[in-house]
Amino acid sequence: KDLGPKVTPTKTPDGKPLTKVEGDIPDLSFLGEYVGGEITKEDIESAAKELKCEPGLIYAIARQESAHSSFIKIGNRTVPTILFERHQFSMRSNHAYDKIYPDISGSPYKRARKNKKGEWREIKTGEVVSLDDIYGPSGVAQYKRLAKAYQLDQNAALMACSWGKFQIMGFNYKAANFKNVKDFVKAMSEGDAEHMKAFLKFAKTNKTLLSGLQNKDFEKIAEGHNGEKWRSINPEYASNIKKFYSEYSSKK
Repeated sequence: KDLGPKVTPTKTPDGKPLTKVEGDIPDLSFLGEYVGGEITKEDIESAAKELKCEPGLIYAIARQESAHSSFIKIGNRTVPTILFERHQFSMRSNHAYDKIYPDISGSPYKRARKNKKGEWREIKTGEVVSLDDIYGPSGVAQYKRLAKAYQLDQNAALMACSWGKFQIMGFNYKAANFKNVKDFVKAMSEGDAEHMKAFLKFAKTNKTLLSGLQNKDFEKIAEGHNGEKWRSINPEYASNIKKFYSEYSSKK
């Protein structure tokens, strides 16, 4: 299945040979095998007990980060939900591909909405932006970007994505208790149980996030999971966590 145009091989700005980049998804062998299994209410309660926080807060983060689905289908294969971050790939590949492949390497993607005219307008400014400059649709579109980046710099590409139910960034693999990003990705490919294990490790090593969870501080949770600039990245994050926390509480 053709998912985009092919790109003619060229060289990096410093003259090094550049891997041929195809505009499709040629290979997903870098992912692990899907085992299955979804997180239960009992799993959430057990994790909350371990982190000494309310279960609704863990549910809220999962709900915010991956809605109701932490895996998607690409062809016959079940793969973890991801979000590719252009600026992270740029930074971790030393900006080598910014000029050659600006669709996957450069400044942060913009958040935009499609209007009735079919235009994508940036939420913050209202300006018309191209599809290459926004996060765009989830699913295959994100894997298309990842696959293209992976052919250029494997580790940088995997570290530039957030993975699974809790959307932990690949560059946080050490905090999630993995030796390298490829081991982290293979684990994230297996199922929700691995996502929960990684989140527990990540939360325990993230003082801001852990404090937010234990003190039911929605803004601290937002900062811990998204960084100090969370308000400019996703200003509704804290209020969403509060909303989904209430949603969980109402289910009791």
